[in-house]
Amino acid sequence: MKHGPPDLHFYHIPRTGGFSVYKFFKQMNADRVKQGKKFIVLGNNGHTPWKAKDVPTFTFLRDPVIHVCSTYTYIRSHGAHKGSKFARERTLSQWLRDVKSIGSFVKFFDRPTGSLEIAIEHAAVTDFIGFTDRFNDDMTEMLKTFKLGVKYNNQRHNFSGRRAEPSKEDIKFIRKVRAEDYELLHSIIKTRNLKPIKFL
Repeated sequence: MKHGPPDLHFYHIPRTGGFSVYKFFKQMNADRVKQGKKFIVLGNNGHTPWKAKDVPTFTFLRDPVIHVCSTYTYIRSHGAHKGSKFARERTLSQWLRDVKSIGSFVKFFDRPTGSLEIAIEHAAVTDFIGFTDRFNDDMTEMLKTFKLGVKYNNQRHNFSGRRAEPSKEDIKFIRKVRAEDYELLHSIIKTRNLKPIKFL
């Protein structure tokens, strides 16, 4: 069975629920092939940065503090990760201050420059941006936006619910280091008239 170009392209930012997105679409693709319908193909881009596509695109973002804490927990618990030993030897507070980077949504939308202005422009032309903080609701909204005619099954994968608990000082540190990410998120929420998410 031959298939045309992708119907959608998913920009997978690590630790934002991407595995759950992939698993859902993998099952949906399998069901559609059985029915002889067109494939819905996701651009499994290996966490590559934003780039203009000629198909509808979407991504998920989340509260930067929770994103950082989830990243730290994930790296510590996955021995194959190149930073696992480094993270296991440090508390969250130590890791935050010793690691080279604690992530950046701005750099995802504008790598390698990391210009907030350009990141805002690129985010503005991404067809759908959801928030991991309300994953089930935003997956449902994304499916409606693209008129895919299917319902989200509310299944999460690679999601343990565990994360390191940041101190007040850790939260202040993350907010400072990722200050532009907050500006980007507020811009996305405002320009798209989205319901705000509650930040730590």
